[in-house]
Amino acid sequence: MSVLLSAVLVVISLKIASPASVLGISLPMVRSTDWLLSFSGYLLTPMLVTVALGWDRIAQRRGARDRNFILKPQFGSWLRTLVIVGFVLSLWHILNLARIVAGVLTDAWGLG
Repeated sequence: MSVLLSAVLVVISLKIASPASVLGISLPMVRSTDWLLSFSGYLLTPMLVTVALGWDRIAQRRGARDRNFILKPQFGSWLRTLVIVGFVLSLWHILNLARIVAGVLTDAWGLG
């Protein structure tokens, strides 16, 4: 769910973004006033899925003590895949946040 929400946040960010040059590549980046989109995507994407993966592992280990418990390794592998996808999507949010923070620090230190 959080990966889907992050994908939606990336799409919204792309709709309201303006082009910026990052390492010589022109990428659409959000304006500094829209930092909340990137921050919420950064928090939700990798962290919620990682917590869900840990919760699944704990539940699987606790359930292994019960002889009537049926292990579901496919669920864990799906969660691992979602963790990887979540971290890839979070790179977009981190890049947006880094650009905003760099602009704020540049202005605060009088370098701009």
